[in-house]
Amino acid sequence: MSYDSHSSPSGGGGGGGQRAERSEVEGDAPDSPQLADAAIKLRSAYIHIPFCARRCPYCDFAVVTPDDRTSPVVGYVEALVAEIGMADPWGPLDAVNLGGGTPSTLAADDLSRIVTAVDAAHGIREGAEVSIEVNPEDWSPAYAESVAGTRFNRVSLGVQSFDDAVLAALGRQHTARDAEEAVGVARDAGFNSINVDLIYGSTAESDASWRGTVERALALEPDHLSAYALTVEPGTQLSRDVLGGAPAPDGDTQAD
Repeated sequence: MSYDSHSSPSGGGGGGGQRAERSEVEGDAPDSPQLADAAIKLRSAYIHIPFCARRCPYCDFAVVTPDDRTSPVVGYVEALVAEIGMADPWGPLDAVNLGGGTPSTLAADDLSRIVTAVDAAHGIREGAEVSIEVNPEDWSPAYAESVAGTRFNRVSLGVQSFDDAVLAALGRQHTARDAEEAVGVARDAGFNSINVDLIYGSTAESDASWRGTVERALALEPDHLSAYALTVEPGTQLSRDVLGGAPAPDGDTQAD
């Protein structure tokens, strides 16, 4: 678990002025300087959930899969909740994000237990963004509704591409159609903020493919869109493939 703030220690605690400053910029555009100035004083927590059904070939994150898992999920949740309780009070928090790995491998009750522990130890402000990263293949209507019934109000979908050939090359387990349906499931479950993550620049992707992915993403009208260039990280399967002679992503093509 990690905490983030640019404010000085004396700027935490009461936070009355902080609340006022936030309220002054509500409704501002995401790129407004007023919002950026106010955000300097915001506090957030990132909580890592390392479990994945499988490791994607480009991934160098701290991840465990069923093949290499040495402790049950429940043991990790128990340890995480204990660590949260031992940390010095940091909040109240303006945002909490569960990332991974794949947080959607946990049951909704476990997710709720983690966020409840954060709230008890540090405090989560009313109206704070509480976000979870999920994979489209995990995001069934029943599961989405159970997660929406907790403190989570934002979902970030690891879509990566709306081209099935590119998804296969990236080692993803969902289809483009699965991803489109996942956005609808999130909306139906009542999430008021939906993010779509995309990865561009794999050797399986053409300019037309990438343009099609962006167009399909925008057609879904997500509240936020993130795009990342595919990179070759040491120790990954992608790195081993490139060292073995496979083509590497081209930086100039990615820049274009």
